Amino acid sequence: LNHKPNKIESVWLDFANFKAYLNQIEELAKSKNIDISGLRIHMIAENSHVNIAIVPTVDQNGHNKCFDPGMSANNAPALLEDILRDSNNDSLDSTGILNRCRPCPPMCGDL
Repeated sequence: LNHKPNKIESVWLDFANFKAYLNQIEELAKSKNIDISGLRIHMIAENSHVNIAIVPTVDQNGHNKCFDPGMSANNAPALLEDILRDSNNDSLDSTGILNRCRPCPPMCGDL
């Protein structure tokens, strides 16, 4: 297959919904004593549409790891790579939903 991705010029977000999302993840993380280190924005191209997934990250030994504040325990972030591995029963080296929350494909190595 000769596939070329379309050029993405912009993505629009509803301000009130985005702010509510940020407040929700911040409150959940804070209630569990977890500091959000940043946000990873995944661009998901599907036909002529582009969807985004905005996922909070936590610093784990100098690496920003995606996590789910709602599934996290006190001082124990629920890392999405663990959640996805457990739910899919396969290796993190294979591709999957949100690329297993890695910043680049498996051929990039362990980031």
